[in-house]
Amino acid sequence: MLACLLAGWMLYSGLHQLALPAVVCYAVLVAYLFHPDTLWSAAGGMETAVVVLAIVGSWRLLVADRFVAAAAVAGLLVLLRIDGVVWAGLIGVWMLLKDWKRALAAGAVGLAVATPWFIFAIAYFGSPLPHTMLAKRVIGSTLGPMSLGDLASQAGWFSRYIGALSPFGSWVALPFYGAGVMAIARKYD
Repeated sequence: MLACLLAGWMLYSGLHQLALPAVVCYAVLVAYLFHPDTLWSAAGGMETAVVVLAIVGSWRLLVADRFVAAAAVAGLLVLLRIDGVVWAGLIGVWMLLKDWKRALAAGAVGLAVATPWFIFAIAYFGSPLPHTMLAKRVIGSTLGPMSLGDLASQAGWFSRYIGALSPFGSWVALPFYGAGVMAIARKYD
């Protein structure tokens, strides 16, 4: 909830700094704070509220012409959710268009915030992308329901990592693969 309240305050103060009428600033604040998605994310306990706080915070810092701080918050956003790289990229482009020298320095700070995690993730996990991305891709495939081919692809990917943890890892995972095959077979009955 605190993240939602802070994001609301930053949104209001940023709009106020842009010299929008107070009634507009308050209307946006109320619309944000009482929007069902805001209320849901505030009560849900997921990272969504913190991600929104990082987005609004980086925008607020841009409005205040604080490039380095905005880039640092954008770097944190990328760490919170990998799709935050889109917002961070937009911030970078905006900064480059406004003042490319300051943008390069700010970009270095943003990279300095995010890069250590990516180095660790590549060294430890083998990829900077979260493993949940593959799981969501397989589970939420737009090509139709999960097939045995999808399960086999996931099993091969998963067993490499489980097998690396223990020589028995792949064998321990075998009953779960079987359960997945049975679930898919029931779906086609």
